Amino acid sequence: MKWTVIAAVVTACGGGASIPGGDVDPMTRVVGSNCQLINTTVTVDVAYETTIAVGQGWEAQVLVLDGGSFGAQTSESSFFNCGLWNEIGSGQSAKGCARNTADQPATQNVSHMFSASFENQITPSLDIMIFASTVDLAGDFSVGNGANDSFTCF
Repeated sequence: MKWTVIAAVVTACGGGASIPGGDVDPMTRVVGSNCQLINTTVTVDVAYETTIAVGQGWEAQVLVLDGGSFGAQTSESSFFNCGLWNEIGSGQSAKGCARNTADQPATQNVSHMFSASFENQITPSLDIMIFASTVDLAGDFSVGNGANDSFTCF
């Protein structure tokens, strides 16, 4: 199987366990996902329930398998809904969400809206894989429990 990877990487600033609000068990899980194929574009919407401590962030990848069979990728975009957390970056530089202060909730539903366009019309079916994790970038490592999901887009 030929794998062409379209990745949307979401990264957030991290901090150590000594930061206030660091008394949570970081985790993320996929609570919903869907996709749509329209002509040359695939859109993927993923909802997560995520718990992070102050100074931690959320990271995810959306992988479109066999996308290369539709020609070269011509564009890609991501948008993140961070709720009461802070968005990191914007537009093409969007990276995800971070919990910066202890008065922000430790657990929230966050979402990632991802789209990619190809040179040629996309025909069903297209396999999508999702990988998500919580991260502490101050130490440059993943923390807590991550989430994986896969589905076929028709």
